Amino acid sequence: MDKNEILETAFRVWGKTFYQTTSLTALATELGVTKQALYRHFQHKDLLLKAMGEAVNDRFADFIRADYEECHKMNDIAEVQLRLTRVCSAYFMKNRGDFFFMMVYLLESSQPELSQSEQLALRGIRMSEICNANESLSYPSDIRLVMSTVVFMIASFHSHTDKDGKASSDELISLYLDTLEAQVSAGLDLPIAYFNDEIYKKLEEAVHNCALEPVEDESHQKLLNAVARAVSDAGVCDVSMEMVAQRSGLSKSSLYSHFESRGEMLKELFMTEVGRIAAYAEKCSLLSEAPEEQLYLAIMGIVVFLREKSDVLSILDRLRRRRTDFKKHRFDDKKPFALIYKIFSRIRRADGSHLVNERNTEWILFLIVHLLQCRPATMDYQNIPNESFRILFKFIAGGIKSG
Repeated sequence: MDKNEILETAFRVWGKTFYQTTSLTALATELGVTKQALYRHFQHKDLLLKAMGEAVNDRFADFIRADYEECHKMNDIAEVQLRLTRVCSAYFMKNRGDFFFMMVYLLESSQPELSQSEQLALRGIRMSEICNANESLSYPSDIRLVMSTVVFMIASFHSHTDKDGKASSDELISLYLDTLEAQVSAGLDLPIAYFNDEIYKKLEEAVHNCALEPVEDESHQKLLNAVARAVSDAGVCDVSMEMVAQRSGLSKSSLYSHFESRGEMLKELFMTEVGRIAAYAEKCSLLSEAPEEQLYLAIMGIVVFLREKSDVLSILDRLRRRRTDFKKHRFDDKKPFALIYKIFSRIRRADGSHLVNERNTEWILFLIVHLLQCRPATMDYQNIPNESFRILFKFIAGGIKSG
């Protein structure tokens, strides 16, 4: 047994649970050795995980290197971003295990030794040199929005494929890449050239003056708030009735008079809070008759709600980063975000067609949550400038070529 065999086995064994558990005992059993034998190669688990991260980055950098070098010869920033979008996405569509490892350990770490861009720079891939990725000028940058869309689309790809464990065909991957490239390039392809500062300010002021509807049962809402705090702290998979009881001041037995089970508790939390988001977004969207303006109003309505409900925002952020959790908790195949899609589906183009489809509804919400949670350290939620949400809207409406 050597280090490479340990690494390969760790990817295979821990990858089965999407790295939600990383048991050295399970790894040792698969290898047919003792845990002490593993320690002779890796003194502790963190060193093994670090080695796994380095292996993923080595493979990824090697895969994209030729395209990266070709991008140095290109002058059109948009075309550079599209080419890198395609090659990076292709790698992670072909390598499902590496994608989930990156999501869990390299993109979620609160204090990584090196950022992802720094990891690639060590391997000669300096994205900032060719992507115009300077975020000191504005937040969010185009490249941040592009890469968020890449993560969303790859996760969507894997949630709809590989159901039998077999690799997807090159033809299917190419189809998804074409869809991704079109979305990054042109977004929803909406005519927003007429938007100016005056229009944005008018719409933002309208949302600011639009009040949230009061809850019908304040005592039950307080209980749901306690559930939200517990889920925000522990996550969807690990939250327990005991945690909720502690935060609500109720006994565990009393909780069962409100919720039949843990699953029903989570279901009610999601359906209630997402329903409130949808209701407020709809109320805001009706403040204009122009479909493009209705979309911006709905987006800003979601932003305002999540700013006020940081626990709900934190839960959505966990689902954004760990979409496997979301897939496992669809609550009897009822999609909570279908409530938000109903709002967007009412917004129609001039020819009567839908402005936003169901998949794009999840994409929009994904980007909103990403913008709020990945803001610069100098900003809190309330201090993120409206210009940031205008940049987001322009990307959703028209992709990178809208700028």
